[in-house]
Amino acid sequence: TPGRRYAMLIDVGGEDELGGDPVTRSMLANPRRDATALTLVEVSVRHGELPRYRAVERRLWIGTPHTRLYHELLAWADAWRPVWIVVDATGVGAGLASALSTRLGERVIPVTFSPRVKSDLGWDFLAIVETGRYRDYAEDGEADTRQFWYEVEACQYEVSQGPGHQMRWGVWEAPAYDGAIARGHDDLLISAAMCAVLDRQPWPGTGESVAVEMPDPLDDIDRGRW
Repeated sequence: TPGRRYAMLIDVGGEDELGGDPVTRSMLANPRRDATALTLVEVSVRHGELPRYRAVERRLWIGTPHTRLYHELLAWADAWRPVWIVVDATGVGAGLASALSTRLGERVIPVTFSPRVKSDLGWDFLAIVETGRYRDYAEDGEADTRQFWYEVEACQYEVSQGPGHQMRWGVWEAPAYDGAIARGHDDLLISAAMCAVLDRQPWPGTGESVAVEMPDPLDDIDRGRW
C-alpha cells in the first residue's frame, strides 16, 4: 500500500535437493530440517514513540536451494519495498545475508545468533508484545499460520540466575511432522521476534531518541503468571 512502511524478517534454514513447503515429502523425509521463515510486518511510527508492528504476510521454505531462495526474496523486496530487511546471518545464513546486502545495500541488517543475542531478542520481543506493539492475524486455515500459532503455544524458556538473567527459549519438542504441524520447530516464531531488531534502527519521523516505560517480565515470572 503506497505510503505505508514495511520490513522483512528472515530466519534462514538449510538447503537440500528436495525443495518445497511443509506439506511436501521433504519435511516427511527429514522432520529435523529447519525452514527458512519470512515474516513481513507493516510498521507504524509516530513522532516520539517506538514503532508498532503488524504481521501482514509470512512464508516458509523447506530445503530450498539458497540460490533460488535469494531470487525469491529479491522478488518479495521488489514487491513490498521494505525499509529494513533483518536476516539471520548465522552459519548457513551467512552467504545469503551477504548476497542480499550486496544487492540491496544498507537496508539489510544481518544478525549473527549466539546465546546472548537470542536471549536479548527474546526479552526485547516480550517487551514489544507486553506493551501492545506487536499484532498478528488469527488462525485463518493456512498452513503457515497454523504452524506459527503452534510455535507460539509450544515455546518454552529458562532464565539463568546469573548476571543479566540470560534466557534460553524455543520449541524443544522432538522434531516430527504429521502432515499438518512441524513439531519441534520455531522458525516462524524466531522470524517474528526479529522485529525487536527494528526497534534499534532509525525511523524517519520518530525523532532522535525515544523512551517508553516497559514492564519487567521478571516480575511476571516471580508472580507465577507464566
